Amino acid sequence: MSTVETFGRLKQKCKEGFSDAINSISKNIFTWLIVLIGGICLFVLMLVRQYLDHTFEVSVGQILLCSAVFCIIVVLVNWAIYQFRPRRKVSDYCTDVIHDIIWEWESLQYGEFGNIEPIPICPVCSYQLHYQDHPLQQDFTLLECEGCHWWTELKGDYDSIKTHINKIVEHRMRSDDWKNARERIKELKK
Repeated sequence: MSTVETFGRLKQKCKEGFSDAINSISKNIFTWLIVLIGGICLFVLMLVRQYLDHTFEVSVGQILLCSAVFCIIVVLVNWAIYQFRPRRKVSDYCTDVIHDIIWEWESLQYGEFGNIEPIPICPVCSYQLHYQDHPLQQDFTLLECEGCHWWTELKGDYDSIKTHINKIVEHRMRSDDWKNARERIKELKK
């Protein structure tokens, strides 16, 4: 890899990091309150210093300078927090919603496909769902909760359903859609 490519990647990473830090600031009202309080404190400190020097001249430039310095410090601190926050790993991905059912499995490493044993979980009461062949339709499997008697039916026998769930999990791992699993679970439980 050439120096130009390395510099380009580093520049792109910094650009993404700073834009993410600015986005996190705009979403966090507490940070804006700190910026406001900090700006007021800097202004008061400037007034106290001028009082001790026996000069009471406050220019707009001094106010803007204090505010700008404090805002830059806050953006840099937020960027540093963003860079060093704990990130979710694909090995943490062991629960997702597929076909309006919560499925759980043992955690995987990236590239470890097809080895999961998905367990269906009731979206209402979180009991494990039990499966049986559908009594009325041959090509369907009935999944039923013993806790709350919630049930659903899926097309195919239980082994083909597990294979289908494996394929969906593999696709979500490859496409990074696994990162949205928590949101899907929250949406289902509403």
